[in-house]
Amino acid sequence: MYTTNITVVSKISREIVYAKNFEPKKPLRACMLDIKANMLLVYTPKDSVMVATLKGEDQDAWKYYLKRNEFKKALAHCRNGKQKAHVSGIIADEHFNSGRPEHAAKYYAESNLTFETVTLKFLSNN
Repeated sequence: MYTTNITVVSKISREIVYAKNFEPKKPLRACMLDIKANMLLVYTPKDSVMVATLKGEDQDAWKYYLKRNEFKKALAHCRNGKQKAHVSGIIADEHFNSGRPEHAAKYYAESNLTFETVTLKFLSNN
């Protein structure tokens, strides 16, 4: 925090999720983070109190972990069946391409790929 700007960084991805600049004539005076309410309270002399609600920081965490090939964490952060099926398909492909078809089969069963697609993949590998 500086007197002329505030930047909020995601704990998960370390990317900037919120940024606000203040005029030098209206500098930032104080800032408080309420962890229980997930709110950021900012005080400036002329704008009084500004409130930023910090919601859903982890809603796309599964995508972040998937990009980093942290598959177990990606699966753990999936919020619905569609996300879990997508991640499972990618994990299955990773196992299959690494020569671990038994592990791949488990994840293909949890993916959204059709039976025919998976069967053809296994048949073309032999």
